[in-house]
Amino acid sequence: MKSIKKKIILAALVCAFSFSSMIFPEYEAYAVNSESIAASETNNAQIQFALEKKTVTLSEAADTVKLSLVISDGSYINQGTFKFTYNSNDLELTDISNGSGVTANEGIVNKDTSSATYSLFCDNVPSNPGASGELAVLTFRIKNPSAGSVYPVTVSNSGKIIRFLSSSADTDLVLEPSFDAGCIEISPDSQQSGEFEWGKDNWQFTNSDDYFDYYSDYYISDEFLNKLLSKCSNTEKEYVRDLKSSGWGGSCYGLATLSVLAKNGIFNVPSWQNGASYLHDINAPAKDNTESLINYYFLTQVLDYIQQDIDTNFFRSESDKLNELKKLCDNAETTGKPVLFCFHGYFYGFSWGGHAVVAYANESESGTVSGFNYTGYIKMYDNNSYEYSPEFNLYYDDSGNWYIPAYEVKSADGGVIGIFTDNAEYLNKCGYFDSSFSAVSDNGFIGEIRTAASDRRFSLKKVNADGSPSFNSAIDDDEIRFSSDMLSSSENNNAVKALLKDTASGYLYTPDTASAVDLTMRYEDIRMKAVSDSASSVQFLPDGCIEISSDSSKSDMQMTLNKNLCDLPWYTIDVSVGNPSDKAVLSKTDGGYILEGDNLGLIKVSAHNDDVKASAVFSTDSSSVFIYSIDENTIGISADKDGDGKFETDIDTYMNADVNSDNEITSLDALMVLQNITASVQFSDMQSYCADVDGDGAVTSADALKILQYVVGNDVF
Repeated sequence: MKSIKKKIILAALVCAFSFSSMIFPEYEAYAVNSESIAASETNNAQIQFALEKKTVTLSEAADTVKLSLVISDGSYINQGTFKFTYNSNDLELTDISNGSGVTANEGIVNKDTSSATYSLFCDNVPSNPGASGELAVLTFRIKNPSAGSVYPVTVSNSGKIIRFLSSSADTDLVLEPSFDAGCIEISPDSQQSGEFEWGKDNWQFTNSDDYFDYYSDYYISDEFLNKLLSKCSNTEKEYVRDLKSSGWGGSCYGLATLSVLAKNGIFNVPSWQNGASYLHDINAPAKDNTESLINYYFLTQVLDYIQQDIDTNFFRSESDKLNELKKLCDNAETTGKPVLFCFHGYFYGFSWGGHAVVAYANESESGTVSGFNYTGYIKMYDNNSYEYSPEFNLYYDDSGNWYIPAYEVKSADGGVIGIFTDNAEYLNKCGYFDSSFSAVSDNGFIGEIRTAASDRRFSLKKVNADGSPSFNSAIDDDEIRFSSDMLSSSENNNAVKALLKDTASGYLYTPDTASAVDLTMRYEDIRMKAVSDSASSVQFLPDGCIEISSDSSKSDMQMTLNKNLCDLPWYTIDVSVGNPSDKAVLSKTDGGYILEGDNLGLIKVSAHNDDVKASAVFSTDSSSVFIYSIDENTIGISADKDGDGKFETDIDTYMNADVNSDNEITSLDALMVLQNITASVQFSDMQSYCADVDGDGAVTSADALKILQYVVGNDVF
């Protein structure tokens, strides 16, 4: 062994002076007899290396996972560099350490995680026949572990692999290696699988204001919200923002969805919270990432692909849906795939709403509950309850009728089975966790008119796409249904959504009596919103037109276009009519919008995209103006003064919040607002309109505060 040690010492000296990294990419770089090496290249031998194939549970995958590189039995080497390859999107190599066959040997060993290489120049490895052939141990972190996933790791040689020979000729052997790849596999039936278990698969807290802030909007951090918005179309972004700012009314859909994702391993509980093994171990939300995650998934219910499947189910028979649900719940007991289940109806007999739970078993058992004779029931995990209670189950009979006693919701009284699915990848399509799922159903787009209150005292009629009266204005029964969002079932102010199959027609909404309205119309690529203090009717047309008729009322109209229809720098435009008027119309046209009305004396226009907001405040005695883009930051307004349909006259505009009209928004504007409040400065109508930045119809200290927040970059209005 003397000659081997001499080579090691000599190589160490050369490396000390020549190689800062001490990696050995090529054999010729070492101070070993080159003539001996050249002679040995014709005297090769086979040798085999293998990376370990390891299967772990999802819980174990939350920690680091180690793989061994081993040499075939009875073989040994003295020099070599090994290169490891893996998908860096899935795995992070955090450490390389000597294997048990190397630790007792003399020599030089270099481990580099950044280049994923392991090099050695030393005594025989392993040192004795039959000793451990473990050369190296690789430590990996799995970035987003999921049950059933396989993460391959391969190994190859970088340069020659050599065995020193102790003959007097000092000839060394260049080996011909073969390599077996390794992998990390997460067991598909690891700790999350199997039948739903209370105390493990349910949250330890409930969907109540004991844990969520009832008096605020839905909490979601900017990081989480921006990630969700990045996956949305333009119209979807506004639906998400609307729901987020609607005031907390329950997070049931988010809680139920995450329960399903956790059971399927997509929501990796151990990696989410240190020390947690099951969903039940996660701490109650406290304006933190957990609450953001819950509300992230809560907000996904308004995305088109989910909303369309919810709406489609409203047009299907309850018995067909119930039979499908029963089959999924039969499977859930063996596959460990619980079902997200949403239902709608009159809660407690008077409050129309929707609720999301987890269904996990189907039981064939007859009985009577609250006067309902049933032949079976579906077990539910309801996030309004800490523990299992039979009153939250769905009971059914052989005729396809069903009843949920906890809420007194029954199919006989108009209860509807909404969306139900055991497909966790589908639920995570636009989720916080990475997803490659893309397939969604295409049953034709269903339109919606959404009211801001539960009052159904209104009528809907069809109009032609050009706004003219339809010959048959009545909506057939098979073309309309009523739905709701998944909000707290205990609230009686849940919005009502009229679901409309015919999206080629326009619709005329007429309340029984003139009243305040807040309506949103959903077409496939256009979102329209109409708000009025006292409207007698509101009309929406599919090519982008809002018409509000009222008895001298202020109004607000907003329109959002998806990319295929948007020809301005902004995808959303909002027009507020500040003076009472009998009619206001906003229509999309080439290159902009046309605003018509009988009183355009005080108009505020705002527009935005993801990065920029622009505003313009103006006054005109014209009955029609054209709204267009001068540039991304500037809204242009021109008027049709002579009524010939041409917008030939540019109108002077002011900036919202620019109270002193110096074309800047500064603290001086906030100061003037405060002076106006104390009556030391009088405002014109235009100044008051510009100063009312929060749009509540009054100039207050809240407006001054918002101006100051804008100046320091903390708020945008």
